[in-house]
Amino acid sequence: MTYQAHEFGATIVRPLFYEFPEDENVIDNDRQFLIGDAILVSPVLDEGQITVTAYFPEARWYNFYSFEQFSSAGETQVLDAPIDVIPLHFRGGAIVPFQYTALTTTEVKENNYYLIVALDGKFIYFIFFHFFFNINHFEN
Repeated sequence: MTYQAHEFGATIVRPLFYEFPEDENVIDNDRQFLIGDAILVSPVLDEGQITVTAYFPEARWYNFYSFEQFSSAGETQVLDAPIDVIPLHFRGGAIVPFQYTALTTTEVKENNYYLIVALDGKFIYFIFFHFFFNINHFEN
């Protein structure tokens, strides 16, 4: 994602029409956005709300929290959004890297990375890996 931003001027946070230019329903959608081409964010923007109305462009989508999947033909859904949850969805066909969190950068360097591979099929694979190198190796 940052490589695409650096080399080609692509944005990291994107409006839906950036990835779905043929979908007329996303042109005026200013209440959702994508992180890269893979993560759909549908935040609650109105005070006191515990649901959010989200539009899903045509694709297979996976719930970030439950990994439930569904195929959308370009439809709107009302999602539960309690105060401690931001509705997030992975787009089918995406490979998203993550790293476990920590309180300091020293600690986070020791944490594992993992990939979520959201297949454009019927399941998600989790692949765990760890870089076995010393960060000081890259210093002069």
